[in-house]
Amino acid sequence: MLMKNIWLIIIQSACCEKFQISVEEVESGCFELLKNKNCPDSHKYLCKNILRLNESFSKMSACGLFDIDAALPIALAGVISKYIVAILQFLFL
Repeated sequence: MLMKNIWLIIIQSACCEKFQISVEEVESGCFELLKNKNCPDSHKYLCKNILRLNESFSKMSACGLFDIDAALPIALAGVISKYIVAILQFLFL
Protein backbone atom coordinates (compact mmCIF):
# COMPACT_ATOMS: atom_id res chain seq x y z
CA MET A 1 0.00 0.00 0.00
CA LEU A 2 2.85 2.37 0.85
CA MET A 3 4.59 1.72 -2.47
CA LYS A 4 1.35 2.41 -4.34
CA ASN A 5 1.02 5.78 -2.59
CA ILE A 6 4.64 6.65 -3.30
CA TRP A 7 4.17 5.82 -6.99
CA LEU A 8 1.03 7.97 -7.09
CA ILE A 9 2.96 10.89 -5.58
CA ILE A 10 5.74 10.44 -8.13
CA ILE A 11 3.27 10.37 -11.02
CA GLN A 12 1.40 13.41 -9.67
CA SER A 13 4.66 15.32 -9.25
CA ALA A 14 5.75 14.49 -12.78
CA CYS A 15 2.42 15.65 -14.20
CA CYS A 16 2.56 18.91 -12.24
CA GLU A 17 6.12 19.52 -13.43
CA LYS A 18 5.10 18.90 -17.06
CA PHE A 19 2.19 21.32 -16.64
CA GLN A 20 4.51 23.98 -15.17
CA ILE A 21 6.92 23.56 -18.09
CA SER A 22 4.02 23.86 -20.56
CA VAL A 23 2.85 27.08 -18.92
CA GLU A 24 6.36 28.53 -19.16
CA GLU A 25 6.63 27.50 -22.84
CA VAL A 26 3.29 29.15 -23.65
CA GLU A 27 4.41 32.31 -21.88
CA SER A 28 7.68 32.48 -23.82
CA GLY A 29 5.79 31.77 -27.05
CA CYS A 30 3.46 34.68 -26.34
CA PHE A 31 6.44 36.98 -25.75
CA GLU A 32 7.90 35.94 -29.10
CA LEU A 33 4.56 36.42 -30.85
CA LEU A 34 4.14 39.90 -29.39
CA LYS A 35 7.59 40.88 -30.69
CA ASN A 36 6.53 39.97 -34.23
CA LYS A 37 5.37 43.04 -36.17
CA ASN A 38 3.20 41.00 -38.58
CA CYS A 39 1.16 39.42 -35.80
CA PRO A 40 -2.64 39.96 -36.16
CA ASP A 41 -4.40 41.99 -33.50
CA SER A 42 -6.51 39.01 -32.44
CA HIS A 43 -3.34 37.02 -31.65
CA LYS A 44 -1.88 39.96 -29.74
CA TYR A 45 -5.08 40.27 -27.74
CA LEU A 46 -5.01 36.55 -26.91
CA CYS A 47 -1.32 36.66 -25.94
CA LYS A 48 -1.83 39.69 -23.72
CA ASN A 49 -4.67 37.90 -21.93
CA ILE A 50 -2.53 34.79 -21.47
CA LEU A 51 0.35 36.83 -20.06
CA ARG A 52 -2.02 38.72 -17.76
CA LEU A 53 -3.45 35.48 -16.40
CA ASN A 54 0.02 33.94 -15.99
CA GLU A 55 1.14 36.79 -13.75
CA SER A 56 -0.96 35.42 -10.91
CA PHE A 57 -0.09 31.76 -11.65
CA SER A 58 2.15 30.08 -9.12
CA LYS A 59 3.39 26.54 -8.77
CA MET A 60 0.91 24.00 -7.51
CA SER A 61 1.21 23.42 -3.81
CA ALA A 62 -0.25 21.17 -1.17
CA CYS A 63 -2.26 23.58 0.99
CA GLY A 64 0.59 26.09 0.71
CA LEU A 65 2.92 23.85 2.71
CA PHE A 66 5.22 22.74 -0.12
CA ASP A 67 5.37 22.91 -3.90
CA ILE A 68 4.43 19.88 -5.95
CA ASP A 69 7.15 19.57 -8.55
CA ALA A 70 9.91 17.22 -9.67
CA ALA A 71 11.82 17.72 -6.40
CA LEU A 72 8.97 16.35 -4.26
CA PRO A 73 9.75 12.62 -4.69
CA ILE A 74 13.40 13.26 -3.81
CA ALA A 75 12.41 15.18 -0.68
CA LEU A 76 9.90 12.47 0.20
CA ALA A 77 12.57 9.78 -0.16
CA GLY A 78 14.82 11.79 2.15
CA VAL A 79 12.13 12.10 4.80
CA ILE A 80 11.23 8.41 4.61
CA SER A 81 14.87 7.34 4.88
CA LYS A 82 15.46 9.62 7.89
CA TYR A 83 12.46 8.14 9.68
CA ILE A 84 13.56 4.61 8.86
CA VAL A 85 17.03 5.31 10.28
CA ALA A 86 15.50 6.82 13.43
CA ILE A 87 13.18 3.85 13.89
CA LEU A 88 16.06 1.41 13.39
CA GLN A 89 18.14 3.27 15.96
CA PHE A 90 15.37 3.00 18.54
CA LEU A 91 14.83 -0.63 17.63
CA PHE A 92 18.45 -1.65 18.22
CA LEU A 93 19.08 0.36 21.41
